[in-house]
Amino acid sequence: MLQKQKLKTGTAILGSPLSALNQDPKYQGHVLTCSLLQGEALAQIALAAEILTLTIAQVPQKDWYRYIGRSQYPKFQIKTLCRSNSIDPLQNVISLRFWATVKGLAAQCNVETVESKKNDFAPELLIAVTDIGEHGSIFSEEQGHSNSNNNSESNISYNQFLQYISSQESLLANCRAIVTFASYANQHICHLVVAESALAWRTHIREQLYKGGGSLFKYISKEDKLFANVELKDSDGSSMSPDSFLASQNDKWSVPWTLDPEQTEVLVACLTQARADALEDFGSSPREFSLDTFDKGLHRYRKSSIAGDIWSPAEFRSLPKCCRQELADNIQQAFISLSWAHQQLYHSTCV
Repeated sequence: MLQKQKLKTGTAILGSPLSALNQDPKYQGHVLTCSLLQGEALAQIALAAEILTLTIAQVPQKDWYRYIGRSQYPKFQIKTLCRSNSIDPLQNVISLRFWATVKGLAAQCNVETVESKKNDFAPELLIAVTDIGEHGSIFSEEQGHSNSNNNSESNISYNQFLQYISSQESLLANCRAIVTFASYANQHICHLVVAESALAWRTHIREQLYKGGGSLFKYISKEDKLFANVELKDSDGSSMSPDSFLASQNDKWSVPWTLDPEQTEVLVACLTQARADALEDFGSSPREFSLDTFDKGLHRYRKSSIAGDIWSPAEFRSLPKCCRQELADNIQQAFISLSWAHQQLYHSTCV
């Protein structure tokens, strides 16, 4: 896979580097050569670890593309702002929908004056109340309910309601009573939904505050970080395309961030000399980075977020010893050559 990529792009790393990285004067010449070698070795190690994991998990090879890509060239991906996963409704929300449907159909049947059209609503209402056992059990122990009205239809029991919906003839004869009971049930369930939602929200708040903010932290710190936010609505033009927005930001900030050619040459010369001095001073006795050092670092690292190379600490910890050893050796080689993997230089490159 990586060899095919090398024939295609000249580098055995999946994906393609941004043009800003290829044109960055800080990473050219010998630094670029060492960085590419380091990056190709890391890409090979990461891909081997992923394929080993997928093989053990018996994931079909046709689905491997969904899970590989760690320690390769990153890229921007445009995602939809809509939720891709559905939200599980509260327990009483489904019952609320049921009673609202029953109330609406019964009301249509009650106000309809044309007998033929009235008969059209009755079968639909009979189908709607087939799940009454699931959504009406809460009223089964109630003998009746009180309303501000005084007529007999305002005080019916759940058992009477079941008799009214037992057949189409009974349903048509008692539409008004059905509407009355369905309205009461709808209002009662609505109060339960409100109480259930309030309890769920209070529980969520307590759990997140116990974690130090949790999912609420972005709202808690919103005002503190407001100055650093870039809003699309405040940008020039009417286009909401991320590409055009990034291009406008690049044009805006390229002026203060871009050095003139003379300053760039001085900076590159200083960095090159600093690396040469470091290789001369520490090349013979570089810092040692062993598997034990790697494992201790993972043990002390408490965050669970995914880094720019798409690895998470938990994934590193779950790798077999042979894979972790190769990763540790790759980092050791980075200390020896004083060059980081090419795909991991994005963090130090001005885009």
